[in-house]
Amino acid sequence: MSVLAAPCHGRVAQVQASAAPRVSAPRSRRMRVVAAAQPEPMPRRDMLKAAFIGGLASSALGGVPQQAAAAAGPAATLGDAYAAYGAFAAGGDYSRLDAYFTNDTTWLSNVNGGFKGKGKADIQRFFAWNLATNDVSSFKPLQFIEQGNKVSALVAMAGTGKKTGKRYDTVLAHFATVEGGKITEFREFTTADWSEAVGDTPFPK
Repeated sequence: MSVLAAPCHGRVAQVQASAAPRVSAPRSRRMRVVAAAQPEPMPRRDMLKAAFIGGLASSALGGVPQQAAAAAGPAATLGDAYAAYGAFAAGGDYSRLDAYFTNDTTWLSNVNGGFKGKGKADIQRFFAWNLATNDVSSFKPLQFIEQGNKVSALVAMAGTGKKTGKRYDTVLAHFATVEGGKITEFREFTTADWSEAVGDTPFPK
């Protein structure tokens, strides 16, 4: 199975890849799926989260995912952006991550009461909040589903809220549009675990 994963252990992200068998899908609904290897069994709670959010991912792309060979495209771009996020979380250097966005990129997340922004300045505000409130201990993509210039991903993330000291273990659902190697639209949905751990710290103005 083709793997495009960016596990973040010790707050350093890496990207791994290996070959995958091709499985045919109806031509009108053909898509590429990249599922990340899971070396350890997923806890039952996380399995339920992934199943629920995974249903959202399939619905958003208009069909049931079929496994197929991975190729350079939206999934690869998002995977590279995840690796850049891992480097940012580890060292605070935002420049590599910033390169994946444009001044027209829209960014939505339901964390911390919700965030809505457009353009590089707004997205940088989101990640400044992330760095100030979130101590990430693990960031591991579980699956990418690619169709045309759109990609959805499930990501297992764990860490500790810097303000509260509370630990969290959640599954994120990401939906992105990629054009010319840039993320032009990004939507993030998470469970309450992350928001509760980071507390009520407002997003910077």
